[in-house]
Amino acid sequence: MKKRKEALSLLIGIGLVVLWMSVTGVGCPIKRLIGISCAGCGMSRALLFAARLQFNKAFYYHPLFWLCPIIIALYIWWERISPVIRKRIVTLIVISFCFVYVLRLFFIENDIVVINVQSGVIPSLIQKLLHHPT
Repeated sequence: MKKRKEALSLLIGIGLVVLWMSVTGVGCPIKRLIGISCAGCGMSRALLFAARLQFNKAFYYHPLFWLCPIIIALYIWWERISPVIRKRIVTLIVISFCFVYVLRLFFIENDIVVINVQSGVIPSLIQKLLHHPT
């Protein structure tokens, strides 16, 4: 029963985030705030393309899209997995995301994962505060 409540809460949270993103037009909140794409940038679009069986586009938007169903399955059966294996799984997933993030950010040219600090809300506010005549 607890897992169902947690899963329902997670789905509601995801739904609220998607609704907020749709209403505001802001794709990635982290990118919007600091001007640098997050490690998950493109994942929503990748999953939408995967659902349409357009795997080449899904891979373009986020190469680790295929991990999402695995992560959901792991969540469902988490209690049945030994703690040692759980730690290894989490470590492997984190390393995978970090590795792919660094590749996409610095070595693979694309328009999904970018560094554009000037477009971030926080850097813009800091810039205005520092250069505001008093």
